[in-house]
Amino acid sequence: MLDICYSLKIHVKEYRNLGMHNKTLNELLDIYPNNPYLLKIRAEEYSKLGKHYEALNDLNRLLDIYPNNPYLLKIRTKEYRKLGRRNEKLNNLNRLLDIYPNDKNLLRVQGEVMIDITTKLLKMFPNNEQILRIRAQAYIAISKYDEALFDLNRLLKTNRNNEEILSIRAQTYTVIEKYDKASDDLNRLLKINSNNRKAFECSLLMDEMDEERLYNKMKNHFDRK
Repeated sequence: MLDICYSLKIHVKEYRNLGMHNKTLNELLDIYPNNPYLLKIRAEEYSKLGKHYEALNDLNRLLDIYPNNPYLLKIRTKEYRKLGRRNEKLNNLNRLLDIYPNDKNLLRVQGEVMIDITTKLLKMFPNNEQILRIRAQAYIAISKYDEALFDLNRLLKTNRNNEEILSIRAQTYTVIEKYDKASDDLNRLLKINSNNRKAFECSLLMDEMDEERLYNKMKNHFDRK
């Protein structure tokens, strides 16, 4: 098998130099229909020629052979983007995140895709709470905190005691160092549900931070004198 793959590489390389690359690939794939090397090369060639459906077809065949190959999944994500197929692109990104759950670049791209999808959905369903929440969380994922707060505030206008949204907004305020506003949301959470352990622990932490900031402020004031 290795000898066949090596000879195929040499064969394709020779015909590429003669400008007969695609024709040769098709002929070779008639003989070796599931050869991964040939399918990969042809998918790349189709993509360069703008034949994205054909490229996608070869990539799908490859992913039937290697279902969790990160390189192939990344290439297919790009093809979905070029074809404007957002849902498939998102599914592909989710598969990649199963393999690399902490990849910041993948998380950023996933967030951008979710924002694109939810923004279009909100034109049809402008007051849908679930879609607004998803978009707010997508904004947070790519560090667009002002946009996230805009959506969270919209949600709280219709339901000011929504514990989940108050919790998300408190976390967002904390990230952008608006601790007073984060503390207000945590206190509201405790008024709504005094057994909210997470809100209680965060509120205590905020109090400690307030004391530390006050101490540092006073220390700096007296140090200057």
